[in-house]
Amino acid sequence: MGEIVVFGDGGHARVVRDLLRCAGGPIVVASLAVGEEARLPELGVRGGIVAVGDNDVRASIVARVEEQVPGFAWHTAIHPSATVASDVVLGHGTVVMAGTIINPGTIVGAHVILNTGSVVDHDGAIDAFAHVAPGTVCAGNVAVGEHALVGIGARVNPGCRIGPHTIVGTGSVVTRDIPGGVIAFGVPCGIVRNR
Repeated sequence: MGEIVVFGDGGHARVVRDLLRCAGGPIVVASLAVGEEARLPELGVRGGIVAVGDNDVRASIVARVEEQVPGFAWHTAIHPSATVASDVVLGHGTVVMAGTIINPGTIVGAHVILNTGSVVDHDGAIDAFAHVAPGTVCAGNVAVGEHALVGIGARVNPGCRIGPHTIVGTGSVVTRDIPGGVIAFGVPCGIVRNR
């Protein structure tokens, strides 16, 4: 993919643009703020990446772009300092930040953010539009549901499941499954309320 558009104009977008520079391309021909997707046809670019940290906003941008430009090609970006095992499956539009480690047997869905220094150990499953925050460690056989956020520095024990649309708070230690649609935090991590 030679030329792309970056959707987003905040701090996360600056980091993604720098990742693309470090990775040697593709060429960013435009950066569009949230809500400026309607400008896409005038640019004539048919590929891009959404650089927005909020899972739901990221999903809404993807939906609007795909409606406007059928067949739009989503770029997957991997920082050169990331370690990605040879059999890892990465969905389109996913961002793998600096220092991230993804071990064998892991499947990562579309438009996921694996943020700076995060770890997903063997046989993990990170579903579409999820966000694994900086410094988070997901041990082996962990599953993170669609649109879930695992907060900064959280630890997820082997085999634990985090449900879709769940938020796990910063520094939490997940020792058992967390259902979908909740906010949970603590050591050990517990449900605080529904989302």
